[in-house]
Amino acid sequence: MSQSFLAANASNRIRSKDMFMLIALWMEKHPNQHAVSLSDSALPTGAVLVDAQDHIVTLETTGASHAIVRAILSASIDPQGCDIYVSRFPCSLCTKLMVQAGIRKCYYFPSKRWELGRNGNEDPHLWSGDFAPNVADRPGQELSRYVSSPLLIPPVNDIVVPALDLQDATESLRSSPQSLEVIQKPELLEEKNRKSVQRLVSNNPIALSLFIPQWDHSPTEPDAPSGLLEMPEDDDDWAVLDARVGEQPGITQRWTMIQAKFKRTVYALRLLSKRYMATVKHWQGAQLVETTSAEPVMQHAMVLAHIAAKRTDDNKVGVGAVLVDSRGTYISVGWNGYPKRSQHLDYPQAGADDSVEDDELKYDYILHAEQNALLWRSCRGKDLSTVTCVSTKMPCDECSPIISDCGVRRIVTTPQFAKSKDDPARFRGLTYGLLHQLVDDIYVFDVL
Repeated sequence: MSQSFLAANASNRIRSKDMFMLIALWMEKHPNQHAVSLSDSALPTGAVLVDAQDHIVTLETTGASHAIVRAILSASIDPQGCDIYVSRFPCSLCTKLMVQAGIRKCYYFPSKRWELGRNGNEDPHLWSGDFAPNVADRPGQELSRYVSSPLLIPPVNDIVVPALDLQDATESLRSSPQSLEVIQKPELLEEKNRKSVQRLVSNNPIALSLFIPQWDHSPTEPDAPSGLLEMPEDDDDWAVLDARVGEQPGITQRWTMIQAKFKRTVYALRLLSKRYMATVKHWQGAQLVETTSAEPVMQHAMVLAHIAAKRTDDNKVGVGAVLVDSRGTYISVGWNGYPKRSQHLDYPQAGADDSVEDDELKYDYILHAEQNALLWRSCRGKDLSTVTCVSTKMPCDECSPIISDCGVRRIVTTPQFAKSKDDPARFRGLTYGLLHQLVDDIYVFDVL
């Protein structure tokens, strides 16, 4: 069931918008997300910047600043006219930077939790709803940072104490050693942010559009397959739809179907994540060095590559490939398919297993995922000696020399099983003998 559900080929091809938003959602799970100190208001968020040709320019995740900010500022091209896909409703800071950069359209996933960015000049404790310190526990603690003017005091015996100025509030806290909650309702912050974003969008040539991606576009609306994997308790807020979206006119009647299809989408990503929680065999040339646990970036990149494979127009098999540097930053995404702007049946569709003449095979026409990833990389001319190519299928003898000539010295992939000696197709398909001769380090996931 899981193999057919995860299969990638032309029959279950997804739209480019689905792929971009799925990648944005998956970027929330990037292992380097927690390697930086997140700002007080920032949530794990993914952002994908896409140019007018539907090529990915940058993929970013939350750092010290928000993902949208990082995606725009790290772009190797002028972002004017580009679209951006983000896994949460954007904050006003991100929106004004998108306006200034000339972003054409922002697609956002209606996540349960918004990216409620705050101005860097605002007190973080007022945004996060922190408590003022217990004066008895921290004698001499400076209290001014916890007090705004005016300060709202919680009700006492159903009577609201009037606002106090800074000096009176500080003296009150010193004389009454108990924690004081700074009242901040998330719904008020959301409304403030929404109004700011709407004003920026209405006054500028930028569009804002809600988008919910799908793993497949089957005509049925089944629930997720049985055996739905549960995420860890600390991950309950990942990829959760905002229920308020279902209350909007025009969506209410379709909301049950939308939820069911998105449940399948989340299931697919979870299933892929579990699949690549596996060991890898490390080869140096033709010699097996060790079997070890896969690095978190390898696991994340393999799932991302599998998402990209869903864009293939190959009838037989979809392949995805990504290039990731030594810092864990993605620099390119590719998938296999026919030359751009080609129409259906412009080229042969048959594979080695089909009973057709050799000149009706697809292999002379299909561009491989690794080739497209190298062609579409946004950092042309960059040294790739520290870059890893992660592919859902082992690079063949057509791709291996290209990968080597581009300077890539590290490959992460899956096993390629040889055809039986009794299978005549073994003489007509792809061969895989050059990879171990041309690439220094090869990591092969121990998966079927």
